[in-house]
Amino acid sequence: DYVLVTLGVSLLIGLWLETWKGVFSRPLLVFGRTPLFTYLLHIFLIHGLALLVGMARGLAPADFTHFLTPEASAKLAAEHWGFGLPLVLLIWLLIVAAFYPLSRAYLRLKQTKRAAWMSYL
Repeated sequence: DYVLVTLGVSLLIGLWLETWKGVFSRPLLVFGRTPLFTYLLHIFLIHGLALLVGMARGLAPADFTHFLTPEASAKLAAEHWGFGLPLVLLIWLLIVAAFYPLSRAYLRLKQTKRAAWMSYL
């Protein structure tokens, strides 16, 4: 039920965004038309940044590659690894803003090239 409600609301919002001509409609449509591209970019960037920040704080890279093991999780918790919600939201906003030109450029490329594999990204 949760998935159906979530998808239904998402589809209705997407339909509304297609006809809405507001300030935020263009960025939302760009990200909505390049979802996998944006998702893959953000995974690599965020995990890379977390690794760099963790290494700068003295943590080993293995703590981030094996973070699901009990030992690594305990070590990250003991080091008080993480950030507060306001900082996380600020980082998210900056990353989304940085990805907008890349996603827009990819959307233009996707619309002009018409390669079959590009429809998946």
